[in-house]
Amino acid sequence: MIEEINKKISEEVDIHNPYIVMKKIEQLSALMSNVVLLASDTKRSFDIARKVMFDDGLIKKSDTSSHVESLLSEEAYARDYCAGLKQAMQIRITSLQSILSYLKSELDAQR
Repeated sequence: MIEEINKKISEEVDIHNPYIVMKKIEQLSALMSNVVLLASDTKRSFDIARKVMFDDGLIKKSDTSSHVESLLSEEAYARDYCAGLKQAMQIRITSLQSILSYLKSELDAQR
């Protein structure tokens, strides 16, 4: 699923065709719920693993977050990767919406 999301984010779009831009926004918006779910799940997995380590006495409240993340490197990587994916998706959708808005203003100016 992550490969598909990355592919959809990075696909080229004919920015001069409002219909194609709108379709791309629709595609990305449909995938956004999956990205949000992935980001939430990976953050939850990290938090659960941290709590288990705390409950087992492997970490203390005074441990730095970088120390905890080094012990939970896989969970931290997944959490950060999915958060970045979510941010990239939001930026891509926003930029396409801006392009669509610009195309609309250009069309309105021609009338």
